[in-house]
Amino acid sequence: MIGHRLIQIWRQRKTNRRRRTKAFLALAAAAAAALSLVLALSGCGQRSHLSVTIAGRIERVPDGTIAEAAATFHLRPQAGDLVDVQGRVLRAGSFPGWLLLNGRRASGATRLHGGDRVELVKGRDRTEPLRRQLMPVPAGAPSDPQFVLARTPGVELVVRGALSHELVSAQFRPSGGPQMLERAVALTFDDEPSLHDSLRILAVLRRLHVHATFFVVG
Repeated sequence: MIGHRLIQIWRQRKTNRRRRTKAFLALAAAAAAALSLVLALSGCGQRSHLSVTIAGRIERVPDGTIAEAAATFHLRPQAGDLVDVQGRVLRAGSFPGWLLLNGRRASGATRLHGGDRVELVKGRDRTEPLRRQLMPVPAGAPSDPQFVLARTPGVELVVRGALSHELVSAQFRPSGGPQMLERAVALTFDDEPSLHDSLRILAVLRRLHVHATFFVVG
């Protein structure tokens, strides 16, 4: 009886060990499957790469957004300048450039795909705004000093750069009022300048503080 009982106990223990082994193996298999799934979803911590054309060159970039690719390859489109009416730079780099994705502007959050083209576009230079001002001309402007001494009343339209104050143009505009005629003599010189005579004439006029009108030929 005792021997039979011992055999039963041994068999029971052996069965329990087998059950625990099977449960452990099943748990390990489940854990391995879960780990494989996680690694597959995360790429084992490695991001896949794409072939993308950047500024005319084919590059391998991590799967991600335009902003991430720009940071990786240090893509910084050149900014445009604010210039004055003469073309001189007032403020450098005032107008940022941008990136084009397949020929169109896209936000930095746009995801890249294989075969995409990323191009850098320089910011446009812009000219300062203009300021227009009407300046009264109380004495008026001469109509045609070669033939007429009358002066026409009006205003002068002056155009300048709003920031640099550089002169762009000045144009006299008659106001339509009556012409003003003063007692005066108009001294005019035709067919000038002449290398021989003009300097001598100017010297005399300067010495006598006399104004004159020269009509240039050519």
